[in-house]
Amino acid sequence: MHFAPEGGTAFFKTYGWNVGEQRSVAKEARRLKREMPRAGFYRFMAHFVPKKQREFFSKLDSQFVLLKRNEQ
Repeated sequence: MHFAPEGGTAFFKTYGWNVGEQRSVAKEARRLKREMPRAGFYRFMAHFVPKKQREFFSKLDSQFVLLKRNEQ
């Protein structure tokens, strides 16, 4: 989490926001049919990578967070 705030999504609670949803950028791109070039090839090749390495790389996946404002 190179660009993530200290404490993860709990950071936003101090400013009156709660996490509404947290999504994977790669999974959303696939769902919206807006993947980067050759993404299908990389998904195919992932089947040949050991499970432990796949789990490690899945943790590096970018995420985006949809926030909801707390009602005052």
